[in-house]
Amino acid sequence: MNGQREIFGPKRTGKCGEPPSSTPRHSSLDRHKLTKIEGKIKDLDMIAASSPEPYVPLGRNVYQNHPGRHLAHVPHTGRDGTSKHRRGQSTAEEHWAIRKTSTQGSFGHEEELYYRDRTVIWNQGTSPSASRLHKTITTEEPILQALFVKFTSESVDLSDESVSSSKDIQVPSICIVHDAGLTVVAHTGEEHYCSLPFMVKKVWPIDGKLLIERALTKQDMSGDAGKPRDLPTLFSLKHPLDEPSPMLSKSGGSGKLQFMQDSVQTVIFTNTNPDIIVTFDLSLGLHSVWSLRQTKTDELNTAMKLLDSSMGSGLLPSFAATPRAGSCNSGLRAGLSSSAHSRLSASSFSSSVFSPATFRQHYTSSRGNSPLVSSRAHTPAMASAPPSISQSSVSGHVTPLWINRTSLGTAYSPVNSILATPCAVIEEPLTPDLCLELGWTEPAGREEGVLSKASKVFITQDLCQQRYICFLVRQHHQIRCLKFSESNDRSQLIFGSITSIPAFDVEPLTDMMIVLDGAGSLILYTGLVKISRILVPGLHQLLSTSITNVSGIPRPSTPLDSHVLTATPSSANFVHTDDDQVMLLSPVGGDLSQEMESSLLSDDLSFTSPAVGSTVKSLRDPLGERFTLVCSGGRMLQTSVPALTTCPTVRMCLDALKRNLPRESAMQLLTKWYTTNNAPGNNEAETEWMRFSSCLLRLMGYQVNSLGLYNQELDVTASPTLSAKKQKPSEGDEDWEFLLGSAYHREAGALLPEAFSSAKVTNQEPEVTQQEVEASLDVSAPLFQHIPTVAFVLHLVYEETKLHRLSQDLASSIASLACQLAKDIGWADYVEYYCRLHPSLLHILRQEHSQLKQEQRIQLQEPSCFSPVPPSFNQWLYKTTRGEPQDPFPCMETVCKKTHQLLAVYSLYFDKIPSSLQFVNSLFRRLSIAASGLYTENMNHLVGFVNRTTKLSCPQRAVLYMSEIGWGSSDISALPVSLGLPLYDAISRVRENPPSGWPESAYALLVRKDLSRQSDWIRKGRGPLKEISTPKADSNSKSPAIDGMEGLDHDLLELRFSEDLRVTEVKKLLQSARPTVITLTQKPEVSDHEFLEQQEMRLLLVSQRTMALPVARGMFTMHTCRSSITEPMPIPKLNLAGRVPPRNTTITFQHIDVPENISAWPSFHNGVAAGLQLSPNDSKIDSAWISYNLSQSKNLTNEFGGFLMALGLTGHLTKLYRMVLHKYLCASHEMTSIGLALGLAAAKRGTMDVSVTKILSLHISALLPPTSTELAVPHSVQVAAIIGIGLLYQGSAHRHMVEILLKDIGRPPGPEMENCVDRESYSLAAGLALGMVLLKHGSDAVGLADLELANNLCLYMVGGHQRPAPLNTTDTAKSPCYQIQEGDQVNIDVTSPGATLALGLMFLQTGNKSVAQWLAVPGTPYLLEFVKPDFLLLRTLSKGLVMWDEIRPTEEWVTSNVPPIVQKYALKNLSEQVEAELEIDAQTMSQSSCCILAGACMAMGLRFAGTANNEAFQCLFSFAEKFVELGSQPVAELAGKATIEKCLNTIGISLAMVMAGTGNLKVLRLARALRSRSSEDVTYGNHVAVSSMIGLLFLGGGRCSLSNSPEAIAALICSFYPVYPNTTKDNRYHLQALRHMYVLASEPRLILPRDVDSGEMCYVPIEVVFKEATRNQTQAVKMLDHCIIPQLNQIKELRIMGPRYMPITLRTETDTRLIKEILRLGGILFVKQRAGHLSYAEDPKGYKGLLAQSFTHDATGGHLTDPKLIPAFTSDPRVLNFSKMFCEIKSPAGKVVHEQLFSALMFECVIQEKINILPVLLELHYALERFCCDFSPIDLWQIKLALTFVSRSSASPFLTDREGRSQLVSVEACQLLQSEVERVINQWIRERKDLVLAYLLQGRYPDNTDDYKRLVCFLAYYDLPSPEKLCDLQLTDKPSMARLLSAARTLQVPSVVVRTLAITLKQEV
Repeated sequence: MNGQREIFGPKRTGKCGEPPSSTPRHSSLDRHKLTKIEGKIKDLDMIAASSPEPYVPLGRNVYQNHPGRHLAHVPHTGRDGTSKHRRGQSTAEEHWAIRKTSTQGSFGHEEELYYRDRTVIWNQGTSPSASRLHKTITTEEPILQALFVKFTSESVDLSDESVSSSKDIQVPSICIVHDAGLTVVAHTGEEHYCSLPFMVKKVWPIDGKLLIERALTKQDMSGDAGKPRDLPTLFSLKHPLDEPSPMLSKSGGSGKLQFMQDSVQTVIFTNTNPDIIVTFDLSLGLHSVWSLRQTKTDELNTAMKLLDSSMGSGLLPSFAATPRAGSCNSGLRAGLSSSAHSRLSASSFSSSVFSPATFRQHYTSSRGNSPLVSSRAHTPAMASAPPSISQSSVSGHVTPLWINRTSLGTAYSPVNSILATPCAVIEEPLTPDLCLELGWTEPAGREEGVLSKASKVFITQDLCQQRYICFLVRQHHQIRCLKFSESNDRSQLIFGSITSIPAFDVEPLTDMMIVLDGAGSLILYTGLVKISRILVPGLHQLLSTSITNVSGIPRPSTPLDSHVLTATPSSANFVHTDDDQVMLLSPVGGDLSQEMESSLLSDDLSFTSPAVGSTVKSLRDPLGERFTLVCSGGRMLQTSVPALTTCPTVRMCLDALKRNLPRESAMQLLTKWYTTNNAPGNNEAETEWMRFSSCLLRLMGYQVNSLGLYNQELDVTASPTLSAKKQKPSEGDEDWEFLLGSAYHREAGALLPEAFSSAKVTNQEPEVTQQEVEASLDVSAPLFQHIPTVAFVLHLVYEETKLHRLSQDLASSIASLACQLAKDIGWADYVEYYCRLHPSLLHILRQEHSQLKQEQRIQLQEPSCFSPVPPSFNQWLYKTTRGEPQDPFPCMETVCKKTHQLLAVYSLYFDKIPSSLQFVNSLFRRLSIAASGLYTENMNHLVGFVNRTTKLSCPQRAVLYMSEIGWGSSDISALPVSLGLPLYDAISRVRENPPSGWPESAYALLVRKDLSRQSDWIRKGRGPLKEISTPKADSNSKSPAIDGMEGLDHDLLELRFSEDLRVTEVKKLLQSARPTVITLTQKPEVSDHEFLEQQEMRLLLVSQRTMALPVARGMFTMHTCRSSITEPMPIPKLNLAGRVPPRNTTITFQHIDVPENISAWPSFHNGVAAGLQLSPNDSKIDSAWISYNLSQSKNLTNEFGGFLMALGLTGHLTKLYRMVLHKYLCASHEMTSIGLALGLAAAKRGTMDVSVTKILSLHISALLPPTSTELAVPHSVQVAAIIGIGLLYQGSAHRHMVEILLKDIGRPPGPEMENCVDRESYSLAAGLALGMVLLKHGSDAVGLADLELANNLCLYMVGGHQRPAPLNTTDTAKSPCYQIQEGDQVNIDVTSPGATLALGLMFLQTGNKSVAQWLAVPGTPYLLEFVKPDFLLLRTLSKGLVMWDEIRPTEEWVTSNVPPIVQKYALKNLSEQVEAELEIDAQTMSQSSCCILAGACMAMGLRFAGTANNEAFQCLFSFAEKFVELGSQPVAELAGKATIEKCLNTIGISLAMVMAGTGNLKVLRLARALRSRSSEDVTYGNHVAVSSMIGLLFLGGGRCSLSNSPEAIAALICSFYPVYPNTTKDNRYHLQALRHMYVLASEPRLILPRDVDSGEMCYVPIEVVFKEATRNQTQAVKMLDHCIIPQLNQIKELRIMGPRYMPITLRTETDTRLIKEILRLGGILFVKQRAGHLSYAEDPKGYKGLLAQSFTHDATGGHLTDPKLIPAFTSDPRVLNFSKMFCEIKSPAGKVVHEQLFSALMFECVIQEKINILPVLLELHYALERFCCDFSPIDLWQIKLALTFVSRSSASPFLTDREGRSQLVSVEACQLLQSEVERVINQWIRERKDLVLAYLLQGRYPDNTDDYKRLVCFLAYYDLPSPEKLCDLQLTDKPSMARLLSAARTLQVPSVVVRTLAITLKQEV
C-alpha cells in the first residue's frame, strides 16, 4: 500500500463522493518485482485512462430477441472492415455506429445505430441502464448499409414582422441502403422510400444532403459496339423525394469542368464543416481532397451545354438507351419494374417535416406530397412495403441525366409522376446541385495502387485548434497528417505539409487522438505533438476473467454514466503478464522518450511485449474522450482519457493564453498542463487552480518552492515524482498530517492550545528566507519572454470572472497570481489595483525581493495591447454612468464574451453608440487576432443591429440586443448587483409599453408573460380549434346523430352571446339531421289515405326548407375544427323524413310523386358544409386523408363532390395527388367535376397556374384546340370551369382569357340543341369571370384597348346588332342552331346580366361617370319598357360598384337611384283610363321601383359588408321592414309576389352582409319570421336566402366576418346573385355551387382576450383607432367585449386599454402581419392583469379593488402594510411562498429586523410590479451589512456603482421616459444607503485620521491588513489616486492649510473629511 500511495497519490473518489470501482488484485504478484517496476516508473509523467468496462452494443441484445432475425437469410457478400457474429449455422455481419446529438435547450445524448441482415435497431443512449429503444426496422431485402444522416428543410420565421424570412432546419434521420433503393426514417418516425435506377456502392452523409456513390457494372462500362462509356459516379440527394443529381468536378480554380465520371476515383471519407470529400485513385494509389460547394450559375450553364453535347454524341444515353434487364414492360424506360411503378403513391412517404412546401421552389416540382403510410395502418390508404428488387435486374441500366416528367413511363422515382405531384413540369433536366473542386492531391511516390489506400480517414485538431486530415495507411503502419486551414473569408481551404506518425490504429478524440502502435501500446497525441502513453488499469484482469456469455452481462457503470473520467488506478490496476510485463506510459518530450526506450525500460519494462501486443487489436467508436478497445478474442472494452480541465476558470485562462501566445509556446503550456493535471500522484488537497498556477509559474521560469504564493501550498505540485516522494509513509498518521498542513489549521491554529498544535501557526507574513532572496527566474523557460502577455491576459480573465456573482472566490485566486506577476514585472498601477480590491494581497505589495531581476526584465516582450492603466470594468461603468469619456476597452471576443456583451449593452443603454461604423473602434480594442473571423462577425452583428434599430429608444435597443445575444433573466441575475441594476432599469422602462413584433425571448426578458405567450402561440401556429371525430355510441343506446355542428366552440359562443339563448335557437334552426315535425290536423271529411297525402305534401313543402339549410350551416360552422387523422370527416345526414306527434310516427314520400333527384344539389351543399368546418391552418390534411373520406363503396357521391369543393375553398385541395385527381376526373361524375373545378381554381386564385388551367380547359370548348375531339361535358361543369378561369386569372387582365370570356358571354346556340339549355347561367358565369379577370382595371388595362371591352359589354347589356367576329378567330366552323333563331340581334335576355356585372366589376371603385351613365336607370316610361325589372336591379348594383365612394348609408341615397317618374306612380292603384292617358304601366313602375331599391340596398350591403355600420344597418333594416309590410298589402299585386320575395331576399342578404359575424338579434328575429313561412309561394330559393341570413350573422361560429375588398366583392356577387333557384334542381340562371363563394370573402376578425395566468377568457377594454381617411366612423372606438374588429385597412391602432391590464398596442403600419397571424389562429390575445386589480367579471364597477389600488399609487405604503395582504396583489406561487417563509415575523421581539426588511421590500416590489428587482434590493442591503461589518472593498464598489447610477439616471435626458412609473430603487433608499456608508467611513476617519494623513502626505500604507482594508475603502469611495499620483500634488509632511484645502478640492474630497484632516493638522502643528 505504501508503494501504491507513493506512485499514484492518495485514493480518489468517484462521482458524488462514491468510492471508485476497483478491480481484483493479481494473486501471483511478486512484491519484489513490483517494487522494482515502481522505482523505474516513478520518474515518468503518466496519464491513466479510466477503468475499462466491458462493452456490448445494445443492438445485439435487441436483435437476439427481435422477430426479424428469424426471416430467411439470403447469401450476402460481406464487406471488409466489419466484424462477424455467428449464430448457429447462419452467419450475418453486424455493424453499428455511435454518435452524440445535441437538442436545443437540453443536454446532448448518445445514439447507437445497429444493423444486421435485414434489421436496423436505433437506440438512444449506449448504456443498458440509461438507454431507450427508439425504433426497429425490418426490411425485405438484406441491408447493405445504414447510417445517420441529416436532411435540410426550411421553416418560415414569423418572428420578424417586417421581412418574410425562412431558416434552414436539420432533420435528424437514418438512411437504410438496400438493393431496391433507399429508405429514410426521420427521428419523428416519418418514412420515405426512394427507388434508384442504378446499383449503389456506398452512401455518405454530407451537409443536409446525401452523397450516393454508384457501383458500375461491366455493362455500364461497355457501351454500344464495345465503346466505353463515361457515366457519372457521384450523385447528390437533397431530399428523399428528390431525384439524385449528378455532381460536377473541377480541378483547381481554372480547371476543366466536367461531371464526376472517373470510375477509378472512390470516396473514402466525407466531412461537414468544412465540407470536404476525400477520394482515392485506385490506379495511381493517391489520395485527393475535394471541396464541396454549391454549383455556380455559370457552371450550371456549362454543365447543361456539356449535357446536351454528351447526349447528342451518344456518350450519355437517354432513358430508352438500355431497356431494363428482365423487365417484361418495354414502356418502363426508367429502369423500374411494373411492380415498382405501382408504388407511385403507396410507397411515397411525407410528413410535415419533409413537406415539399418547405424546400426551394425549383425542387417543388419533383416531390410528392405523399401520406405517411406507416402511421396509418388501419386506414384504407395503407400500402404494403416495397417489394424486393434483385441486383441483377438493375445491372444493365444506365443513369439518366435528363428526366421527362410529363410521362408516367419515364419517371423512375416513386414521386415523379405527373399524377403524384402537385405541379407538372415539362422536360426538366437533372441539374447538378453540387460541385467538387480539387484542393489537394497526395504527392506521387511508390506506385502501390490499392495497397496504399487509407483504411481510416478523419479530421482532428490539436489543442491550439490547428486542424489536420489524417490518413491511416495500415500497409505502412503510419498515419499521414495533412495540415490545413480555412481562408479568412472561409471560401477556400489552404493545405500545408503532410507528416507521418507510426501507428497501427488510431481514433480521434476531443482535440487529441489515441494511437495504437505496433507494440500494442496506447499513445496520446494532440496534432503532431506526442503527449504521453496511456495506462489502461486492470486490462489484463478483465481479459483473463472467464466470461461465458458476454452479451448477457449487464454493465452497471460506464464512462458515460460518470462525469469523473480521471480516476487514479490502484496497485491492482497494473497489467502484468507471465513475463512481468506491464503497460506503461511515455513521457512528453522526444529526447526523454528515446532515453527511456533505450535505457530505463530495457530490462523488464519493455513496451514491445508480445503478450501485450496481442491484447489490443484495434480501436473504434470514438466519442469525446471515450473510445473502445477491441481486444483479442473479440472482447471490447470502453475507456476514456481525462479531460483537459474541469475547472471553468482554468479553461478560460487556457483559452485566453493559447489565443495570445505564440503557437509553440501555447502548445507547450497545454501539453505540460495536461500531463501535470492528470498525472497519478496528485495531491488531493490542492485544487485544480493551484496546480494550474504552479504549472504556469514553472513554465515562466519561477522557482515555485521559493515563492511565497498560496503560503507554500504549491510546493506539492513540483512534479508528479516529487509529489509522490513527499507522501508520508505512515498510513496511520496521514490524515493527521494532512490536517496539520491544511489552510484551515493555519487559520485556526493560533486559537488552539499549543498542546493541540504540532507547530505554532500565526497570521503574520512568513519571514523572507535567504533562499527566496537569492532565487531567480530561469530565462530558458518556454514562457519567460511572455510573462507580460500572461499577466495582461490573466487580468482580462480576472475582469471577466468578476462579472459572475458566484465567481468572486475564483476571481480572488486569479488576482493573487496576476498581482504577483505584475509586482515582478514592475506594473505598480496593476499591483495597486489588485490590492485595493483584495486587501489580503498586501504582502505582495510590500515585497522587496523578486525572482525576476532587473537585468532580466529587458528580455521580456511587452504585449502590443498593453495599457498602463489597468482596464477595469467597474471603472468603465462608473465613468460611463457619469458621462465621462472612455478609452476603448480591451477584450477577447471568444474568452471575455460577457465583457464584450456588457460593453455593447451598456453603450446602447447610455446612448454612447451612434448610428455609424466608427463606434466599434472607440468601444472595443481587440486583443487577439486568432479569432478575427468571429470578431468581425460579432462586430457586423452589432453594427447591423444599431443601423436597423435607429427608431427605437435607448432602453428598447438595450433590451432587444440582450434578447438577440441570448440573454435571459438568469443571466442578468448572475451579474453583480451593481451591474444588473442598469439592465433591470432598462427592462422596467420598456416593460410598460414594448414594441410589438419582438421575439419571444425579448418579451420573456421584459417579464411580459402575456406577450411572450403570444409569440409562442404564433410560433406553434396551432390555434384553439379542437379535432372533430365521429361521436361514439353508448353501450345502451344507438349511435348519436351527427348534426354537423359538433366542432363549434360552445364556450366562445356562450361568452359572446351570454345574454340570451340565440345560439341554441340558431342551432335548432339550422339542423337538418333529424326528422321535421309535421303538425297537421285531420279534418272529418278527409280520409286516412288523403290525410297521409296531405301530410306528405306538407312534408314536401317543409323539406324545401330542410334542403336549403346546408348552405347556411356551412356559414355557421366554417373553419371551426381540425381533422382527426385517423377518422374521416363526419358528414351529417340530410334527413327529409317527417315526425308526426304525439306518437312520433315517421313519414316519408310514399304516396305522392316527388321530382327525381330532388336531393342531388342539397347533398352537394351538405358535403360543402361538412368540408368547410376544417380550418385552413390544419396541417394534417393530405392526399391520403382526402381519399380516405370517400365512402366505403368507392363510388363518387354528391356529398364527396361538395367536400372536395370545400377543401378547395379552404386551400387543402392542392395537396391531392395528381394521380388521384386524374382518377376522380375520369369518373365523369358531374358533382365531383364541379367540386374539383371550383375547388382547384379557388385554391389557386390569382396565380394563373398552368396545371389547373389545363384541367379547366378540358371542360371549356373555347379553350381547346380547333382540331380537338369534342367532349360531352355537362353544362353545369362548363359553368363551373368558366368561373374557375375567372378565379384563376383574377386581376391579371390576361388578354387571351379576356377574349375567350368576352366571346362566351354571347355564345350562340349550336346544332342539335348544343349550348341551348340554361344559356343564361353560362353567359352570367362568363360575365362574372370576365369581371374577375378585369377587376378594377377599368379602361387602363394594358394591351386591351383594341378590344373595346366597354363598348362590347354595353352592346351585350342594352342590345343591338352583333358585331362581326374577328378574322383571326380560332373557333371551329359550326352550323347554327335550327331550333333557336336569334338573327343578327344580341339576345339581351341571355347576355345582359353577365355583361352588366362584368362592367360593374371591371370599373369597380373607379368612379367612371360615363360607365355609370350607361348603367343608370332610364328616366322615361318608354325606355323603361325596354328593360326587364330584373335587369334594373343588376344595373343599379353595378352603378353602385362603379360609383363606390358615393354610396351613403342613408335612405335618401337609396331612393335617389329611383327615377322621379317611377317614384310618382310606383305601387299605386291607377285606373286603366289614367294609365292610358299617361301611357304608364303601373305594374312596370311598381316592379321597377322594387328592383331598383333592392339593387341599391345590395350595393350598400357590399359597400359596408362586415363593418357593422349602424347607419347602414338602420337604413337596410327599415327597407326590409317596409318590404315585409308590403307583402301583406293589396298593392303588392302590382309588383307581384315573386318580385317582392326576390327583393326582400336581396335586402335581407344585404342586411346580413353588413352585420356578418355580429349575431345581431333584430336581424335574427327577422330571418326567423321569414323562415317560418312554408306555403307554396315560398320557393326553395327563398329558404336558401333566409337561411343564409342566419348563417352570415354567425359566420364562422362567431369568429369571422366579411371583407369588402375588390376580390371579396366579386366573390360575394357570385355567392349572393339576386336570382335564387325555384327548385333544388334549378341552375338556369345561376349555378348553385357558386352559393359557397362567400368563403373567399370571409376573414377572421374576432379578438379574444385571454388571461395569461388563468388561461380563461376575460373582458378587456379595447380601443380601435381608425385612420383619418375612414369615413362614417369616429376617430377612436372603445369596446368592452369579445368583439369583431373592423377591417385592418381601416384601422390605425389596436390598443388594450384600462388600468386593470398591462397595455398592448398593435399598429397596422408595422404589425399587420402579426395581427393577421393572431386573427388566423383564433384571435387569441393574451393579456396580463395588473397587481391589485380584479377582472371585469369579478368587479364590473371597480369598487372591490379601490383599497388595493390605493397602495399601488403610494410608494410609502409598503412599510406600513401587513405581509398577509400580499396575496391581494399577486397570485404568483413563488412570491407567496417567499412571503410566507421570510416575511412573517417568527423571531423574538428583538430580532425582527430581517422580517421587517423582507416585508417592506417584498410589498414595494409587488405593488409596483417589479418583483424581478427584489433580489437586487436584498443584495444591496446585505452588501451594506457586510461592508459595515467587514469593510469589504468589493461590496463598497457595488454600493457605489448603484448609488451613482440611481443619482445620475434621473438627470440623464434619455432616461426620463418612465411614464410616471416609480424608480426601481427609490431616492429615499439611496440616500439611506449613502448616509450609512459615509457614516461608517467618516467614523473610521475620525478614529484613524493619522493613517489618512500618512497616506496623503507620505503615500504610506498601514502595516496592519485590517487598517489597510479600511483605508482602501476610504480611497475607493472618494476616488483618491495611488501614492505615485499623490506626488504630483507636492504635499510636504506639514503643508499649509491653504495647500491642503487646494489639494482636497483637486481630489474632490468631501468637506467633512477636509475639516477632520484640518483639525488633525492644526493639532500636530
